[in-house]
Amino acid sequence: MDKPAPSRYLVDENLIEAEHEKMISSDVHAMEIIKFINLSLDFIDKSIIYDNNSSKNHVDLLRLSVRIFNSSAATLRLIRCGYWQASFTLIRDVIETSSLLLLLSEDSESLNEWVSLEEKERKQKYGAVKVRMRLEQLGNKSAKRIRDAYNALSLYAAHPTPEGFHVNTINGITQRGPFVDQIKLNASIEEIAIRLLDAVYIVDTLIESNDHEYMEYRKKYIKYAKKWEDRYPSNG
Repeated sequence: MDKPAPSRYLVDENLIEAEHEKMISSDVHAMEIIKFINLSLDFIDKSIIYDNNSSKNHVDLLRLSVRIFNSSAATLRLIRCGYWQASFTLIRDVIETSSLLLLLSEDSESLNEWVSLEEKERKQKYGAVKVRMRLEQLGNKSAKRIRDAYNALSLYAAHPTPEGFHVNTINGITQRGPFVDQIKLNASIEEIAIRLLDAVYIVDTLIESNDHEYMEYRKKYIKYAKKWEDRYPSNG
């Protein structure tokens, strides 16, 4: 048997990804989570495709939905390759974008302002903290839960902190590059699934479509998603 060709890259994740695929394939619960992630990404994708509102403001909201799709898909890829802090950082991006999308979709004046403001002022008025504060003021029930998750992901992943050292450490040794870890694998796929559950409901409220095929598809997906909502009752 021929030996595999040497990688052209110093850091090659193929073997790590293969080990994680074995772990997922041998775990029924992990397989269910991956199925949910895939179906949720497919739902966001199809919803954007079938939406028939082409107004400028609405398209801007859909573009934020695309960002949620892209960040979620990239998160899953980073998880499979064993980049734990990077994957948790992107999960934080999903939370931040979903929160912003929720606020802007409920307040058209905020959307107009967010689009038109200069970058410095936009950061001051629509940064992650300010968005969560405004959602809390509007009585959003999930705002505190989102804040806690965002802060934890900032502490352990997005920001360089001593606490973050633990994410890349095995038996007291900090790892260089990606590495295999079943505990982090299970935790990270569950975390992105929870955040996608929040995101798909937000995206769903935006979509304007009377297409019969899409409406039937949506009905089946929402029924499926409700089962996951029951599994994670804090979401919603």
